[in-house]
Amino acid sequence: YYDDVTSQISILKEMLKGMQSKQMERTWLKNQTEGVWDENKLVEGLTGEKTIFKRRSDDPDTAGWTGEGKKKRMMFVLDVSASMYRFNGVDGRLDRILQVAVMIMEAFHGYEDKIYYG
Repeated sequence: YYDDVTSQISILKEMLKGMQSKQMERTWLKNQTEGVWDENKLVEGLTGEKTIFKRRSDDPDTAGWTGEGKKKRMMFVLDVSASMYRFNGVDGRLDRILQVAVMIMEAFHGYEDKIYYG
């Protein structure tokens, strides 16, 4: 399976090289007078409330975080049920899942200090 995904592994490794942590996380600021409609404020909007919007902004609680020691967390869910095995002969779906698993494990090798994946 490795030979089938060697080019994709190199592409994914190049993408992972450029990955970096941000200085501050972005969060939603609520009770704003402009921005995106806050779906939790529908009733307030009908009654004439002005602060029914939300917008994205840097979170002041995460200021100063340099990203060192913090890992990105990625979780992958792969279907290896009986139906995948049963229809593998028809369209090769289980073989493709195995190729994806090999690609992820090979590309993420060497990035254990930056990424936690499972």
